[in-house]
Amino acid sequence: MVKIDKLDKYFNKGRSNENHVLKEVSLEMEEKGLVCILGESGSGKTTLLNTIGGLDTFRSGTITVDDVVLKKYEQKKVERLRNQKFGYIFQNYYLLQDYTVAYNVKLALNVFDLTEEHKDERVDYVLEALGMARYKKKRVSQLSGGQQQRVSIARALVKSPDIILADEPTGNLDEENTLNTMSILKSISKECLVILVSHEKAIAKFFADRIIEIRDGEIVKDYANDAKGAYQKMDDANIYLKDMERQEIDDEFINLSLYREMPDPEEMPEQEKGKLHINLAWKDGKLYIQTEDDVELMLTGEESGCVMLDANRPKLDQSQAEEITYDLPKMKAGRSMGLPAKEIWKLACENIRMLGKKHRFIVGILLATSVLLVIALADYMMQHNFDQEDIVTQDSHYVTVQLEAIEGDQDMLNQQLKKYYQETLTSKIQYNALQQGTLNIGYNGFRQLKRVNAKINDFSAVDYSVLKEEDLVCGRLPKNRKEMVIDKWLLSTFQKSGNVVASLYNNEESLLGLKVMTTISNLQIEIVGVSDTKEPTVYVSPYVAFCMNYGDKKIMTDEELRETYPDEYGDVKLTGNQILVDEDKYKDYEFQARWSSGEMITDQAEETLNLDKCKIVGKCPLDSGAEYVLPKERCEEIRMRYVLDAKQFQVYTDDVEGTIKYFKKHGEDYRKYFKVKAQSNAQLQIDKYLEEQKESGLNAGYIVTIAVAVLSLIMIYFTIKSNAMARSEELTVYRLIGIAPGSILKAYMLEMMMMTAYTCIPAILITSGVIKFISSIPSLQIYLLFPWWMAALLIVAMFVVNMIVSVLPVRKILHTPPAQLVQ
Repeated sequence: MVKIDKLDKYFNKGRSNENHVLKEVSLEMEEKGLVCILGESGSGKTTLLNTIGGLDTFRSGTITVDDVVLKKYEQKKVERLRNQKFGYIFQNYYLLQDYTVAYNVKLALNVFDLTEEHKDERVDYVLEALGMARYKKKRVSQLSGGQQQRVSIARALVKSPDIILADEPTGNLDEENTLNTMSILKSISKECLVILVSHEKAIAKFFADRIIEIRDGEIVKDYANDAKGAYQKMDDANIYLKDMERQEIDDEFINLSLYREMPDPEEMPEQEKGKLHINLAWKDGKLYIQTEDDVELMLTGEESGCVMLDANRPKLDQSQAEEITYDLPKMKAGRSMGLPAKEIWKLACENIRMLGKKHRFIVGILLATSVLLVIALADYMMQHNFDQEDIVTQDSHYVTVQLEAIEGDQDMLNQQLKKYYQETLTSKIQYNALQQGTLNIGYNGFRQLKRVNAKINDFSAVDYSVLKEEDLVCGRLPKNRKEMVIDKWLLSTFQKSGNVVASLYNNEESLLGLKVMTTISNLQIEIVGVSDTKEPTVYVSPYVAFCMNYGDKKIMTDEELRETYPDEYGDVKLTGNQILVDEDKYKDYEFQARWSSGEMITDQAEETLNLDKCKIVGKCPLDSGAEYVLPKERCEEIRMRYVLDAKQFQVYTDDVEGTIKYFKKHGEDYRKYFKVKAQSNAQLQIDKYLEEQKESGLNAGYIVTIAVAVLSLIMIYFTIKSNAMARSEELTVYRLIGIAPGSILKAYMLEMMMMTAYTCIPAILITSGVIKFISSIPSLQIYLLFPWWMAALLIVAMFVVNMIVSVLPVRKILHTPPAQLVQ
């Protein structure tokens, strides 16, 4: 069932040539029957048919087809409805001229899941019914107008749709084929709805079940038609004498019969209203005819194509019309109406062929653009590619916190600082003082190099407790303060230094067992492992990290002493103000004989370590690298005192952003006293480098390349658009018969993929190969970087961009309502 409610449509709404073509039209048509819409040219009958069939938009109103309601033109919804419900017969055929009759008809069956054999059977049946079977393999362009009309009808009927929309389907057919076609449509209308637009009232009266007359966009009549009687054929080729008035002259010389039609006198031409003046003469066996009237003299006979027959003009009655049957089973649509892969390929190849000289133009543009892009990107990569090992000098897990004091009472500031530290530096936080140590490395393999030292600078010292076995490349984890793990990052930067010693440590294993010396605290530490954490870091005891930067605070905990010297000091456990000093300091205090209650007391320790009076209860070995051994809580007091004085520290964390927010948030309550600045120095170093590169700007070469690439895309766009416009008739046909836009777009995308494949890929690969070869010759001093992944990325980018550019000009055509393409 089709229901139309207050359908309203304008052409050129709001312009000077505005045309209100449909004026709130309301109709309801049943599921079966032949409905004929009659009207003069420009009355709106074709527009009404197109709007019902989803070929055109409408301003307001609703169209209901079965259970589908359309309140506006929705392309996907409309196209699904068109393919599943409708079959179209167009007045102007809209066939693919370069394809065969069979192909054009079979195209309508793509919406069904049918075998090729089944499709051929249906095509053969419908062509046979329309008398076009013998033209099956002919190209449409070789057919006459009437034959093309019958192919258009066959294309609509082969689907056995629920609704057939026919716009002047017999307008280009002779009378015999008109009656045959109308008889088929009449037969089909017993099982489906046929909506037919025509201006032939006689045809409508004889075949239609219902007639709707339209004038100026409004329905003026709508009535059921009782098709009875007979249709008198209007074959003007012959003269049927029994349908004419006869006058006879019979005498001795001649028997003459004059036959004359008797039309309404008011409809007769002026020259037919008077008498005919004819002179007949018989002489020498010949008949001479003379008339002074302005009439055309015709001779009848088979040669002239006009024969006088002593009979009535033949008629077609209803029983004869019903003898013509058409029975093609209905099918259920199973997919969108797309083009087969073979036809998509064919259409893409045809698009390339149609380009002609434009094809060479596009190929040249693609080749030149590809070469320029490779060179520009290679230069850009060379300038902007950076190795973090050359830029970053701090572990990316470290957050540096700085407290910028605001002028005021120093005592109050210190109180607030202590309070802030107590809130933030909990036991879960790994913190340390800022670091800037240096490691001295020597080599004992050659006598000549004994006094030659190399240095490793710019690194972070991190508590080795964060390391895991899986982080190691070789060696093992540290067990005490005299052992460390160094990351292979530092080995790499060490080797890049060019130092003669550095060249001797050419792999990770060569570092194992090496003893390095810290420059400030003169601690000797053995490298027992090499990690691959991708950080510029050495992993040591937290108090070694502290001492590496502050030589006057060479401290260690009694716990570390027990771990390092389990045999000698395994039972040592300090409490309160008890301390151990190294052997040299122990002798010095002993020499000064500063005793009290049998215990050595030192004021120097108090001054150096910022502690109260300390009691020396023993000594520690010199090779421990520590001058003082204290309980762990006392060591923590020293570190905290330094942080308090320095107003800055570092925190090791896996959540850098979260930690920065944590310290800043806690600092909001202390804005009166100090400002909290938390940041990742490693990230700052990267950001600074990138900013410097950004400030360098684009050079002229990049600008030219970008301009050429953009200009190339614009030219390709308009070239493809020009080609699409040249093939607009074919695109219009595809859209009118319901071919999915996606299938057509695939053809144009495939076209550009093919051109990109045989232009951009070779150009990019060859140019990148030449760049690699040139860059490998030092004497040329040409340094460009174009890795394989960049070549692959550029190829993919060229494919994507070119396909987008090729689709854009076609997409607009494909998303235009089909009826507007025709206009």
